[in-house]
Amino acid sequence: MASLLILYTSPYTDYFWSGFSEEFQAQMHKDATDLAARYGIPCFDYSEDPRFCLNMDYFEDVDHMNLEGSKALVPVLLEDIDAFYNESKNATFGAFQPIDKALTISYVFRRL
Repeated sequence: MASLLILYTSPYTDYFWSGFSEEFQAQMHKDATDLAARYGIPCFDYSEDPRFCLNMDYFEDVDHMNLEGSKALVPVLLEDIDAFYNESKNATFGAFQPIDKALTISYVFRRL
């Protein structure tokens, strides 16, 4: 089975972002996007995704998700990876087919 490389930015709270200038934030997003484009890999940015960032119950501290947050994020990330690699315009990458998504999610949680 081939490996697929992705770049993703995990969710952060507003408290985390408040310590950085808007210029820094914009540069961070640009750098991630540029890096992904340079290597032809997908970039999934959840750093300001309101599904996660607005729920403090998902965070251990201002920039690290806890187990509950990880349980919310991982299925979304897997779905986004699946959608990216299975779109016809990305057919050259082949289909993203983990052996078993439930097994993949379970493994991630055991590793936390």
